[in-house]
Amino acid sequence: MADLGETLDKDEWRRELIKLGDERGFFKELGDKHTALHVREGSTLVVTFENLDHVFEHGGTRLPWGFDFIKSHGWSILG
Repeated sequence: MADLGETLDKDEWRRELIKLGDERGFFKELGDKHTALHVREGSTLVVTFENLDHVFEHGGTRLPWGFDFIKSHGWSILG
């Protein structure tokens, strides 16, 4: 998976999320203010709700809350 950290601008970051969605689930634009990223793993689905500005401005991996924890348990995520 690509590094989605602080070095990417918003357009590059969005393209990487689309790529991740295409490879492992989906990434959908839901109007001009909402998106959904689904990464398919196991039979448990964890759903998160994020404020995009918060995710983007607070560094780190810029993935949905708990992404690494959820992935480490083999669960699916929809954020």
